[in-house]
Amino acid sequence: MTVSEKQLKANKKNAQKGGVKTPEGKAIVKYNALKHGLLTPTGTLEEMLVEKVAVAYRRLSRAYRYEVGLIRKELDTATDDFYSKTNYKDEKI
Repeated sequence: MTVSEKQLKANKKNAQKGGVKTPEGKAIVKYNALKHGLLTPTGTLEEMLVEKVAVAYRRLSRAYRYEVGLIRKELDTATDDFYSKTNYKDEKI
């Protein structure tokens, strides 16, 4: 999308005006960039807690994958185990 010459001049003029000037306006826009406090721990304790949560989440994820792997292995070998325990070879059909 191209900008017209007139719009470009208006944008440059408006950019030189600056932002909020009054204390009331500054108080209103003070927290505009803050979305949430999760990624901005303010101290050592908060940093340690965030790290513990991240490590626990990673371990839980690995445990789930391991459990799924064990179940998958059991299912993959279930028919082999079933047929090896029963001796269908000797039966006459």
